[in-house]
Amino acid sequence: MEYLLGLAFVGEGGHTEYRAWWALDRGTERRTFEEFIDFVMDRWARFPRAYIYHFSPYEPAAIKRLMSRHGTREAQVDRLLRAMRFIDLFAVVRQGIRASVESYSLKELERFYGFRRQADLRDAAAALRRVASALELSVPAEITEADRATVETYNKEDCLSTSALRHWLEAARAEAALTSTDLVRPEERDGNASDAIAERAEEVQAVFDRLVTGLPEDRAAWGPIERGRWLLAHQLEYFRREDRCAWWEFFRLHELDTEALLEERKAIAGIEFEREAGGTARCPIHRYRYPMQEVGLAVGDKLHEAGGDGWEP
Repeated sequence: MEYLLGLAFVGEGGHTEYRAWWALDRGTERRTFEEFIDFVMDRWARFPRAYIYHFSPYEPAAIKRLMSRHGTREAQVDRLLRAMRFIDLFAVVRQGIRASVESYSLKELERFYGFRRQADLRDAAAALRRVASALELSVPAEITEADRATVETYNKEDCLSTSALRHWLEAARAEAALTSTDLVRPEERDGNASDAIAERAEEVQAVFDRLVTGLPEDRAAWGPIERGRWLLAHQLEYFRREDRCAWWEFFRLHELDTEALLEERKAIAGIEFEREAGGTARCPIHRYRYPMQEVGLAVGDKLHEAGGDGWEP
């Protein structure tokens, strides 16, 4: 259960504001996810250069999971991903700076940009465990208001700290730009799908909505007809959804640096040409070497080389 969606944003008057959506059951989880995505898309429409800054890959993974679980807001999430609107500041920190800390966690980095938390992290950890346990045991009514307030404060301070980190990194970039001309920003993308894809998505969504409208939120109350309608609705985009997940994984691997790729079983990192090992002039056999690493490749897998603006087979 993604029981809390929270974000910090620049509100009226230029002040940073915080907003949270709680969900303690699947029906509310769907509605809060839709409200969150609608809020993001509205902000993007009003501010075309808006981005979503997060720390670690969890957030976009959770967005994809919620989209697939509930079969909603697929076109909007696809557009956000195509336009590369999710910016992982953890990856930026790892690749852009060298800091005197044992780990590049958000809490460890806060000493550099002066962020001070008000909530006690030990109290927050205990409250998080109690909330997670109550949801796991299907007794959300046992979650106290005090624990909800503690968890929300923890989430709020994570969001505010991420915002402060982004401002600190921008200041460091501006300072570096005084002596370098190579600090270019990525090209802006609108993420729009083709007209044919957008039209088909609208048609499928209309059928999906007709099938699921009126289904009770409590799935325990469903009979064979309700379960059949739900299954049929989710079959509409099943194969395209599976194909989409494969492409998400493809581009996720493409964005990883060499150090991260060494930990990925779906990639070979640090590969180097060693010598020719026979074959013919038209079809030579080359031998390569690479550092020791776990690799999960099967016969017949298509290999791609990372480089430039895309992956070449």
